Amino acid sequence: MYYHGRFRIRRSERIATLSPPRALWPQSTSTALILLSLAALGMLGLAHASALGIGVSPDSVAYVHAARSFLAGQGLTTFSPNGGIVPMTQVPPVYPVLLASVAALGVDVALAAKWLSILLFGVTIVVTGAAVRRSTRSLLLSAFGGLLMLTSYDMLYVHSWAWTEPLFIALGLLALLLLAEYVEHPSLRRAVAAAIVVAIAFLTRYTGAALLITGFVAIVLADRGTRGIEWADVAAFLAVACGPMLLWLAWSIHVGAGVAHRSLAWHPPTLRHVASAVDTVWQWLLPGLTPLGLGRSLLAHIGPAGVWAAVLSCALAVGLLLLAGVRWASLKGIESGKWLQQPAGRVLCLSALYCVAYGGLLIASISLLDASTPVDVRILSPLYPAILVGALCLVHEALRRRKGDGLLRSMLVVTAIALAGAQVARGAAWITSAHGSGLGYANVAWQRSEAVEYVRSLDPGRPIFSNRFDALYFLTGKPAIPIPRKANPITLRTEEGYAGDMLRMGRALEASDGVLVYFSTTRWYMPSAAELQQELHVEPLLTFSDGVAYGSIGR
Repeated sequence: MYYHGRFRIRRSERIATLSPPRALWPQSTSTALILLSLAALGMLGLAHASALGIGVSPDSVAYVHAARSFLAGQGLTTFSPNGGIVPMTQVPPVYPVLLASVAALGVDVALAAKWLSILLFGVTIVVTGAAVRRSTRSLLLSAFGGLLMLTSYDMLYVHSWAWTEPLFIALGLLALLLLAEYVEHPSLRRAVAAAIVVAIAFLTRYTGAALLITGFVAIVLADRGTRGIEWADVAAFLAVACGPMLLWLAWSIHVGAGVAHRSLAWHPPTLRHVASAVDTVWQWLLPGLTPLGLGRSLLAHIGPAGVWAAVLSCALAVGLLLLAGVRWASLKGIESGKWLQQPAGRVLCLSALYCVAYGGLLIASISLLDASTPVDVRILSPLYPAILVGALCLVHEALRRRKGDGLLRSMLVVTAIALAGAQVARGAAWITSAHGSGLGYANVAWQRSEAVEYVRSLDPGRPIFSNRFDALYFLTGKPAIPIPRKANPITLRTEEGYAGDMLRMGRALEASDGVLVYFSTTRWYMPSAAELQQELHVEPLLTFSDGVAYGSIGR
C-alpha cells in the first residue's frame, strides 16, 4: 500500500489504472456511426431553423463588421458609442478572423457565420458523445448524450445565432477531453495539446480563463505516483495557453482601446441575475417548465404565504436529497479515493471544476466589469455540455456500483425517456417557429421593415442617426450614427455628457440635412421618441408601421 494524499490505495488498484491510453475518438464503428448520424440530423435541423438566415443580434453585427473590415485589410474594427470606427477589443479576435477566413472563399460573412455554426453544432454533438464513450465505455450513454445535445433547446438556440458561443462550446469540450487524457496519462505532449485548445478558446471568449484555471489545477493535482508535480508540464501549459492572450491584451493597450472596453466599478449581481440563472438551469432538468412561470401561477392561486411554504418545502427536499447522497457516497466508499481512479470520476471532477471556475468568473465580471450581463441561455450555454457529460458519468458510476439494483435502473430509464421526450418536443417546436419567422435582424419583421426600406432609398451620402444603427448597417450596408445614450448599459450609470451629445446631434442634423430614423423597438438606455422631439428641433418626415423618420425643423 502507498498513500495518495490522505487516501490509502492498494498498489494493485494503482496498477489497474495504468492501462493504455484511451483514444479520443471512439474505436467502435457502431459508436462512430451513431454519433455521426446524430450530428448530421442536428445539422439538418439547424439548417432548417435558419432557413431565413443566421440569427443576428447587436453583438453579431459587431462580429460581422469586424470580419468585413479584416477582409478589406483594415484590421479588426467595430463601432464606438458615438458612431465612429475603433479597434475591436471588447471581444477576442478568433471568431471574427475565422468568419473572415471562411468568407474569403467567396461567400458573404453572414452566410459564413450560418454554415460555421451548423458545422460546429455537429462537432459538439460528436465530441459530447465521444467524451461520454471514452469515460464510460457505454454505447448507450454515449448515444443518449449525443441525443440530448441534439435536442437541447439551449444548444439549438445558441448555435442559430452569429455568436462566439458555438465555437467556444466546441473548444471547451475538446479541452476538457484532452485534460482528462492528461490526468489519466500525464505527459508534456498531452499538456501542450490541451494548452493549444485552451489558448484558442481563450482567444474566442475572455471566459476561456475558466478553462485555463481548470487546466492549471488538473495538471498540478494529476496523480503521478511518486514523481510529484511536473513543473515542466505546468510551465508549458501556462506558456502556451496564456501567451497568445497576453499578446492580444498588449496590442489592445497599445492601440489605446483598453481591455474589452471596460472600466472597473462595483455592481454586484442582483436578484434578477439569480432568478435568470435558476430559470435557465431549471429548464435543463424540466424543459418547458420555468420556476418563474410556476411561481406566478402559484401566486395567483395560493397567495404569497403558500408560495413561501412551497419554496421552503422544496429547499428542505433538496437538502435531504443532498444529505442522502453524501450518506450513500460514504457507504459506498467514494471518499476512499477509488472513485477518482476511474475515467468517469476524473471527467466528472474536471467538469465540476470547470463549472465552478466559469461561475466564479461570471460573478466577478458582473460585479466589476459589466452589470448588464444577462445570466441567460446564451451566457450559461458553455456549462450545459460539461454538466451533461459529468451527469452521464455519474449515472455510469451509480449503475456500475449497483449492478443488481433493478429499481435504480428502472428509475433512470423512465427519467431518461421523459427528459428526451420533453427536449425533443420543445426542440422541434422551436425549429418550426424559427424556420417560419427567423431570428433577430433576420426576422421576417425586420426584412419587411418600412423604415429599413426608407433608409435603403436615401442618398448614399446623407447622414443617418438611429436608435437601431446596428440593424441599419446589417440590413442596408449603410453606416448610421447611434443617438446619444441616457445611461451606460454596461455600468448602468447615467451618462454625464448626454445633454451635450444631444445638442451636438441636433446641430449635425440641421447642418447636414440628416435624418433621424427612430424604431419603435427602442432600448432602455436611449431616449424615447417624445424626449427626442422635446429636446431636439425635429419634426416627423414620414411615419412607418415600425417607426418614424425625423428631420430638422430648421431645414
